[in-house]
Amino acid sequence: SAFKLVLIEPKSFEECPKLVDCLKGRRPVIINLEKLETEVARKMHFLLWTIVLYSRKMLRSDRYE
Repeated sequence: SAFKLVLIEPKSFEECPKLVDCLKGRRPVIINLEKLETEVARKMHFLLWTIVLYSRKMLRSDRYE
């Protein structure tokens, strides 16, 4: 089946909800953080990594219920 690859180049931390929606929709996403200030990019990376880990945990727990 075909899927749509999403490329996002956020310009600020306020664009996180858009990124989270893509992850929640289980769409493949490429996120380019190069245009962000280093500290903002770190915060965004940490937030997105946390969301990915949490969603994996939730998927595993659904299997055993």
